[in-house]
Amino acid sequence: MSKHAVYSLDGERLLDKVDIARLAGRTVQTIFNWRNRGLLPAPVAAPGREMYRESDVLRMLGHAPAEPERELSIEPALEAIERDPMREQRDLTTVLALAARYPG
Repeated sequence: MSKHAVYSLDGERLLDKVDIARLAGRTVQTIFNWRNRGLLPAPVAAPGREMYRESDVLRMLGHAPAEPERELSIEPALEAIERDPMREQRDLTTVLALAARYPG
């Protein structure tokens, strides 16, 4: 039997990359790749580990209902990119991620 610690925050189970790999039926390396490509939900603070809310992971994997869609405005994202000194290295994925972060 595995001695895998279970963490929770505000009563919700937190998952690490091993847990996500099990849920998704993927390798841990795939989960690291997803994280590096920005495909995982935002991590939460945990003691020395990168952890994710179970509800966010399930939603990402399509196992839970999605939050209601909201209309995104790309204008605030474009303004943020204009202020970014690395703007010439940004791609469309980054623009869309910023649009979600800075709703108009």
